[in-house]
Amino acid sequence: MGSNYSYVVERLLMYRNKIGKTQTQMSQMFGVTQGHYAKLESGTKIISYQSLKCFEKHNGDIHFLLTGSAAREGKINEIMSACKTAEGKKWLFESLVWIFDKSFRFNLQNQAALSQRTYKCLRLLEIVNKNNTIWECIRKNENLSQIKMAEIFDIDVKRYRRIEKLLVVPDAEILNTLYCELQYSPFVIINQELYFLDELNQAWDGFPASVKEQITPLLQEVLAFIQSYETSDHSPCPFRF
Repeated sequence: MGSNYSYVVERLLMYRNKIGKTQTQMSQMFGVTQGHYAKLESGTKIISYQSLKCFEKHNGDIHFLLTGSAAREGKINEIMSACKTAEGKKWLFESLVWIFDKSFRFNLQNQAALSQRTYKCLRLLEIVNKNNTIWECIRKNENLSQIKMAEIFDIDVKRYRRIEKLLVVPDAEILNTLYCELQYSPFVIINQELYFLDELNQAWDGFPASVKEQITPLLQEVLAFIQSYETSDHSPCPFRF
């Protein structure tokens, strides 16, 4: 078990105590026996991908479990939900990143720009396609070899290649390493529709009220423009910053 994963084990116990569940109740949320769950909580077994998905279905906070912070919902979820197509959401996301970055710079916030993780997500969105798995896209985004990726995850390269080809699924330790070492949210793998929202919600919450008032009309105009293309025959959308 890697040193970073030990924090996942600590958070598992912390989370159970926080929501007031017994080990038996938690085992049901993870889709395992009570004995198996006890081993997850002691760290003698790694949480499987299937158990994470089961935990998510039971409204468990897998983002907190794997990263140490709760996934943040807010204004950006509301804006993004107004887009009805994946392409529309991509265009809106690109626009949001540009607008937020310039707002940070122009208003001289403590952060000069959005976090590195947000830009990684944006670049990843640009290269994701049906011809490559998400793991191939991440590796290309980082300009790394399969051997180097295996070293980062501390696994045999054969296992990494099977993960990259989607022949096997990653466990919680690998997803935690993906976040800690490469700065990608576990939602990149578990729920791609949610993986970039947390960062932008944090950025929005960091703006003072005066800046939000300046940005809101622009966001509304951008959203209306994209929605007009989602409901028309125009393709592709020419809207680019």
